Formats: sequence, structure tokens, C-alpha cells
Amino acid sequence: MKKKTILVSILICQFSIFNFTACKTNKDVVSSTKTESPQQTTNSSPQKTEEINFSQNSANTKQAIAKDDSLFVTIERTACFGKCPTYKTRIYTSGYVIFDGKMNVDKIGRFSTKLSKEEIETLKQKINEVNYFELNDKYDGPATDLPSVITSVALNGFRKSITARYEVPAELKSFQIFIDKLFVDKNWVLIGDTQK
Repeated sequence: MKKKTILVSILICQFSIFNFTACKTNKDVVSSTKTESPQQTTNSSPQKTEEINFSQNSANTKQAIAKDDSLFVTIERTACFGKCPTYKTRIYTSGYVIFDGKMNVDKIGRFSTKLSKEEIETLKQKINEVNYFELNDKYDGPATDLPSVITSVALNGFRKSITARYEVPAELKSFQIFIDKLFVDKNWVLIGDTQK
């Protein structure tokens, strides 16, 4: 009986510590882990690419994405051991947008909306402003509980993807936030379940 009580106490203590240290927000985690040294990859040249065709499995999605439309920008936020928002947003050159909400977001499922030509142009300006194609391909470190933010851009015949998890430069963070803010006041239409 005494061993069971000790074992239960240890399990409760570990569970409490786990929940306390789990990722609550990106800001909290980043500020609490800045003392460790980063493991960053060197910047590689952007890849020259041909027209990208990203047809989806959903019939509604296929109808909405024109055959000559191509993927322009993506942002994906991955899971952590806490309650980090987990989703992927895909923006096409036409302005068509697909949002796949997976966990800890207001919209769970697959949704669509549209960006204006002006918003697409502003996004292009932001890509150039932060020198996206000059940034490293990966920002990572030893912490295992941090979610990753994976962005990609296909512009002017070049494509680049960046995985950012640890000691992310300010310009890349501002780009990530900029993308998310594009959708604050958008009307979303449910088009199906999230495709994994």
C-alpha cells in the first residue's frame, strides 16, 4: 500500500511538472530557452522551380483552385507538448487560401477564403523586405518541446522553405506574424475535414 501511494505521488508530481513546463505560447518558450546555443544550418540558395501544381483531395478544393494557379506562400505551425496552435495555411497566386485547422485553433477542419490582389502584392513586398530567400533554411536547437513554424515561398521562379523552432531571427518572426494577421478579419468557408 505504501509503495502504491509513493508511486501515485511520483506520477502526479511528474504530470504536474510536465503540464507546467509544456508550451503555452511561442513567446514564453522562446524567452525561456534563449540561453542554449542554437544549431542553425547554413543558408542554401533558393531552388529554381517550375510551375507548382498542388491539387488537393477535396472536390471543393479542386473546383476553387484554377488549373494555372500555383502555391505562393505556406505557413504551418506544428504541435508541442502543450496547447500550441496546430494548423497549415496555403496561399495561392490567385489569392485563394486554404486553412487546415488541426488542434488548439478556433477553426478545426478545412476552410477557404480569398486575399485581394493588393494583399498579395503587400505579401510580396514583405517577402522582399525580410530578404526571405537570404535567410537560413533551418533554425533549430536542443529543446524538444518547441513547436516548429514552417514557411515556404514560391516567387519569381524560385522556391524556399524555412523550418524555424529555436532562436528565430526577428525578420522571420515578423514575416510569420504578418501572414497570420492577413486573416484576422476574413470570412472563412468550411470546405471539409482536415486532410492529414
